[in-house]
Amino acid sequence: MAGFFDAEGSITIASFNTKTQKRHQLRVSLSNSDKKSLITIKKSFLNFGSMVKLGRASGIGGPDTFEWRLGTRQAACFLEKISPFLVIKKGEAELAIKFQNSLYRTAGKFLADSEIRGRDLIKQEMTRLHKNRYIDAVDYSNYLLPYTAGLLDGDGYIGILHNTTPTVTISSTELKALEYLKINFDYGFIYKNRECFRWIVSSHSAKKFLEQLLPYFRLKGSEAALAIRFHDSIKSNNRRPVSKVELDNRRRIIKKIMSYHLKKGIASRINN
Repeated sequence: MAGFFDAEGSITIASFNTKTQKRHQLRVSLSNSDKKSLITIKKSFLNFGSMVKLGRASGIGGPDTFEWRLGTRQAACFLEKISPFLVIKKGEAELAIKFQNSLYRTAGKFLADSEIRGRDLIKQEMTRLHKNRYIDAVDYSNYLLPYTAGLLDGDGYIGILHNTTPTVTISSTELKALEYLKINFDYGFIYKNRECFRWIVSSHSAKKFLEQLLPYFRLKGSEAALAIRFHDSIKSNNRRPVSKVELDNRRRIIKKIMSYHLKKGIASRINN
């Protein structure tokens, strides 16, 4: 859950003007094209919040995107549950909890100007954290596998490169988070794209990586199992001429993985 939220979640402090005075509100959201997974997460947190349909994420032909939204005390309660396990958004979650706990019931009374300024400062700090996240040095090894599976569910890609090589990619704007994963798993390499960093694991390392994460996936378990199966079909060949039956089997696996990509709308995003 924490990895999934680090990939697809959002924490903000909104400000708005009422008829009488400026107010602030904590808001948390989690977006994905898989509505069933969001509903499952929502139910696991006492059905807090609301579900909203945002529309198509990838233009014409892309899947609908849904968003689970939480506000005020429910948002803080959710963050208190997952904050110890977050990596990328840990600082934002801790600040959000501190903000919500500092509020008090006004019973319709005016807030002092100093109180409004204080809340504005916390909002500014949240904006700063969005741009400059701090990845602390806490040891996450005890829950590294479920966390990474959640991150891959949210910001990851599983495919067959050039129709020959199983490949796994996790994208993030946080280089330190990817470096932490690379060091702990000792697989792959990291490169910078136009908008983010990508950690890429391929071939036999991709198979080993996916086998470790397979029990923890929420969304990409089927793709992971197919990629492992594809690798095994190549490995068992032992450089013998590939029979038509084997070739057709590999094509079916690739086609099946691509069907998951198209369903989730990630086939075009990974190439950007």
